[in-house]
Amino acid sequence: MKKRLCLIAMTIGCLAMAAACGKETEEATAAATPAEETAEAVEAQEIMEEDSDIQEESGEKSLLTGYYSDEIILVDEEGGLESLDWIKLVKESSIGEGISLEELTPVTYFKGLIIATHFDYTDYTYHVDIFNPKNGAYSSLMTEGGYVSSIDSFEGKLYISREDYYEADNSKKVEEIYDIDDYASATLRQEDSSNIDAFLSSNRDLTLMTFKHGATRAYCDRSYTRLLEENGFIVAKDNDNNWFLLYPDGNRTEIEGMKGKDSFFYGNDSEHLFYGNYAEEHTAKETLHSYNLSTGEDMVIIDTADTVFGLTDNVFYYAVDYSDEFENPDNHVFEYNQWDETTTELYSAKKQAGMSEITMGITDAAFINGDIYYPDSNGKTIDWFRCSASEDGFRNEDTGIVISEMEFVKYGTITGKGKNWICDKCNQLYAGYYSEKFTLNGNAEINGLTDASRKKINEFLTEEDKNANENFYINSASVLEGDCERHLEEAPYAETDDRTVDRVFMVGSNILAVNMGGYWYTGGAHGYPKRSQYLFDVKSGEKVTFEELYKGGELVFKEAVAAAAVELCKKEGENSPFYSDYIEDTDKLHSEIVEYVTVDSTNIFLSDEGVIYAFPPYEFGPYASSYIEILIPFDKLVMEM
Repeated sequence: MKKRLCLIAMTIGCLAMAAACGKETEEATAAATPAEETAEAVEAQEIMEEDSDIQEESGEKSLLTGYYSDEIILVDEEGGLESLDWIKLVKESSIGEGISLEELTPVTYFKGLIIATHFDYTDYTYHVDIFNPKNGAYSSLMTEGGYVSSIDSFEGKLYISREDYYEADNSKKVEEIYDIDDYASATLRQEDSSNIDAFLSSNRDLTLMTFKHGATRAYCDRSYTRLLEENGFIVAKDNDNNWFLLYPDGNRTEIEGMKGKDSFFYGNDSEHLFYGNYAEEHTAKETLHSYNLSTGEDMVIIDTADTVFGLTDNVFYYAVDYSDEFENPDNHVFEYNQWDETTTELYSAKKQAGMSEITMGITDAAFINGDIYYPDSNGKTIDWFRCSASEDGFRNEDTGIVISEMEFVKYGTITGKGKNWICDKCNQLYAGYYSEKFTLNGNAEINGLTDASRKKINEFLTEEDKNANENFYINSASVLEGDCERHLEEAPYAETDDRTVDRVFMVGSNILAVNMGGYWYTGGAHGYPKRSQYLFDVKSGEKVTFEELYKGGELVFKEAVAAAAVELCKKEGENSPFYSDYIEDTDKLHSEIVEYVTVDSTNIFLSDEGVIYAFPPYEFGPYASSYIEILIPFDKLVMEM
């Protein structure tokens, strides 16, 4: 880079000297032809054009991204949006094949570089990944133990905060400071952090209370340095729930009014501390408080909030669910301005059936330059919407940038309905159920589909939904046998079940697939995920099974699944989803899978690429592995579709 800059400077200098020459030089120049331009001038121009494409960017931009989007959005100071293809960027960089796209979480934008993270399970370290979207350059910083708690771009520097919870006494806190070393190669230069190091070392006995700037962002985006600069202190708490203000000079002040409070911390500014408590015993709703650090006044902002967004620009954001149906929220988002003590509703967003992984209005919501960006449905796709202040109040608009496609709209509609069971003795939720149903439309773009076959498919799906509802209604009644002990003891973890339509798609030209999912909870540490699939012949409307479509031998299928499982186990090594004894003995894994697999199993699913055999949790791997999917490509099986 330095050589190029020197060459550019020398060339420009030579051209300037030539322009200043006398008549003799002018005549010589006039006599020259374009073909006689110096090679140096041409090369200098090419270098200038090349470097201009990858120079460090000026002007502030913010990063807008979500877990369910393949694009990342850059937002400039005027609200202009630029979409970047995240998949393409990762594939074209030098990141290598060892890291999957799903492992990378983009967290911030720093002077034109995209900063992401991933966790390496082979050596249990976090990596901070740096991408240059202009030229695909990639580099990585490996942290020394602990986890990355914050990545914050603040006043021209990048702050990476880490905590190590593996230490025996108190967690070690570290904040590293970086600036651009070379933009073209996407590398950073570490700078002196002795000032913040001293502060963190003197407060290792306390939990430092930082907060998320947004609803479900990957990391808190407020560094320790930023908090000290903006507020003059950091809020902390000890193991006995005593609260303190920590100052840069090492002094501490206990917050008397917060003594012993085991409350949720949601943020602070220079004058207020914001926290939440459960509104009532055995309920998930919260009472939100503003505590005045000067006067000790503790004021309730709202007495029943369902979701807390965060705090920015002296405004506190929260959401209230207006629906009384289980798992079918109608979220209304409010802002509370602590200076004039006013509450304003900003927007509302209802759940979109068929897109259960995204909570409309809330998932990945971000506050950028005074605007709120949030997901919502326009009927065909899930897009980024923007809520902005205007002369007439708040304006909500669809940016047109897609977060997720709603594939099912090509074939039909999905409806969802929830139900709560409330105990008439203690007024607590003791059971909840949510169910989705797909209906195939008459205008679905499917060759061979007739009104008769469509009617038959819809009748089957309606009956399945009815049976599932009735079964849960009957089972839920048993929870109330006797008195209130069970649901009071486990509340707010009531017995719950949800049944969702996860995907609707065509396999080949003749098979319609409807994938169902869900989660069932009856108490204890966790519930149990559910998966099923309905397959229909679109010409006849009849339900079909894999066993009917598969024309090969059962032993051939068993061997194909076992071989693919062993291959996955060997490839992943210690990261394999299988139990450790299978990792050490893959012959054992092979033989037991051959014995386990059958062609009439409900664990078989058709996909775009082939047939998936999904082993449920605990069968061949721990609960944390969830369903272990083994893919057999269609070209390795004899199928009739």
